[in-house]
Amino acid sequence: AIIADGAINIASSSNSSINTSGATNSGSLIMIAGVGSNISYTGSNTTTGVPLPGTPIASGESFTVSLGMSSGNYGGNIDLVTNNTFTGPAVINTAATNGNAGNVTLVAIANSSGSGGQVLLSNGTNVYGIDANGSNNGGEVTIIATAPGNVNGIEVGGINTAGSVTPGTIGLYCAIPFTSG
Repeated sequence: AIIADGAINIASSSNSSINTSGATNSGSLIMIAGVGSNISYTGSNTTTGVPLPGTPIASGESFTVSLGMSSGNYGGNIDLVTNNTFTGPAVINTAATNGNAGNVTLVAIANSSGSGGQVLLSNGTNVYGIDANGSNNGGEVTIIATAPGNVNGIEVGGINTAGSVTPGTIGLYCAIPFTSG
């Protein structure tokens, strides 16, 4: 899992993709940007309630992220397009050539002033934004973006969740949380 208080971006002029694919069952991917104060963590390795960078979540530890606008200056996009020179085939690849594909969960949370909340995976040159094709079961793909209504919340390109036994499902959710009162 990749969890960030702010944005998850590609470094300048990088040829980058995320690949958990394998010959047998593939690994899943979870990315959450802009969590800010929306995260709670049960464990011993923390900095202001978030696991220390690079620290695996150990047995008995857990984290919970609530979907809502981040308070303060938090909020962020998952942007795997800007600065990326990668040309395909898929910027996120959890495919399996002999088994089940990995699942993909992407969540981008805007802050209370409307910054962030976008999931950007395609610039028109990638064949697929996400390849979760499995020779047995396809991966499940869920994308949640809380960007305000005046911007594109999700730009993903293609999503492949084919599976010879069972295809995976795709869920795309643009949600604009607000406080009532």
